[in-house]
Amino acid sequence: MINSKNIQLVIIIILTCIFLPVWSAEPNESKTELKFETSIETMIWTIVVGKTDDDKPIYYRDPGPVKPSYVAKILLHEDYPQSGSATRVMDRILDSPISKKFSKEQQEFFKTELIARIESPERIPFYYSTWLYATSEKDAKLMVQAYIDGLNKNVEKSLSNYKQAISEYQQKLVNAKKELPEKHKELKEVEQSYQGIKDATHRFSDDGEAYDLAKASVVEMDKTLNALDIELAGIREKLKTIEKYRNEPNLRDKDKLDDMYIELMIELSGLEARRKITEQIRTREQEFLYLFNKRGNLQSEVKNLESSIQSCKNNIETFTSDINNPRTSMQPPKVYQNTATIYPVLTEN
Repeated sequence: MINSKNIQLVIIIILTCIFLPVWSAEPNESKTELKFETSIETMIWTIVVGKTDDDKPIYYRDPGPVKPSYVAKILLHEDYPQSGSATRVMDRILDSPISKKFSKEQQEFFKTELIARIESPERIPFYYSTWLYATSEKDAKLMVQAYIDGLNKNVEKSLSNYKQAISEYQQKLVNAKKELPEKHKELKEVEQSYQGIKDATHRFSDDGEAYDLAKASVVEMDKTLNALDIELAGIREKLKTIEKYRNEPNLRDKDKLDDMYIELMIELSGLEARRKITEQIRTREQEFLYLFNKRGNLQSEVKNLESSIQSCKNNIETFTSDINNPRTSMQPPKVYQNTATIYPVLTEN
């Protein structure tokens, strides 16, 4: 017989075989090395620092003593969202270890946070320009390399997160499939016990009415038991008193006390019988309430497990589809003609 551990292992192996071909197809496997071109055309250092009320850019020039000498221009496809702002450009550059190779001058210049400018070119559809300023030609090239490397690392991070999510959902799916049959079995057993006690106590009531009746019955039985306990305590004290007097040597009305003793014993026996039946009724109603609640909890657990199984399947399918058909944020950035152009920069004094 195959035990549950073996079944769990088989499921994991099957799921892994299904998704392994997907994961092995890395979208970043082929990365073409960027080409650099140097232009003699001089550019002016301008940075967009805001927009006017009519959505026109506000340019800022020469904010401090550290000035750029070169600027690198690359054209990125507009579908790639992570490169859509100057702040994100800085974040992606800092994500790359290449940024540690910047010269001291470039590191100081980087602190101004005015190292990037983004604009949409008119001549090349679907691409926008990213200008990366640097204090030397070498730093300009490093800026481009760091930026592209940071973008690729962001893609790899997204892919890794998707893989991790799929693995977690696979494990959750295995656990839920293992637990569901056990909960079904437990629910069936509780359902049988519940129905049996309901037929014996509240056959003609629906579940809600039966529950309310059982609660009211428990309250009433508690009151009855309290009253019986008081009566029983009184009778037992009377019997103790009669016993005391019956043992006196000079007692004249011994026969009368014997009659009283017998009557009290009969009454005591009846009260004890009533108490026993009352306690049985209360126990039965309490058992009904317990089974009612346990059945409801198990029904919820089964429903949640079934929902979890379906949710895991849907999520695995969605994430797998995203890996097979990656969105732009999960693809390597598209650089127009895979080329960056380096320009000398003219700064104003």
